[in-house]
Amino acid sequence: MGAITSLEAPAAGTKGETLAGSAGAIGLWTSYALNDKLERVVVPLFYRDRERSIDVTRHAIALNGSFFNAQRMMLEYVTKAYVR
Repeated sequence: MGAITSLEAPAAGTKGETLAGSAGAIGLWTSYALNDKLERVVVPLFYRDRERSIDVTRHAIALNGSFFNAQRMMLEYVTKAYVR
């Protein structure tokens, strides 16, 4: 799995940021990095500049939304569960 980007941890920039140490390592380190990013970037942005936070959220959904759809998920499920 790749680095966590816009959808999972939107940052002050509209394109988001990757989390340090997340390139393939999903686990405790990634949890700490995600919590740190939320505490230091996402939550303060939400309370300090609501309009900017909404822009970041909209951009993240536009960038990643097409990947998270029912058709793709069902195809992936069927492929993994029945085709192999």
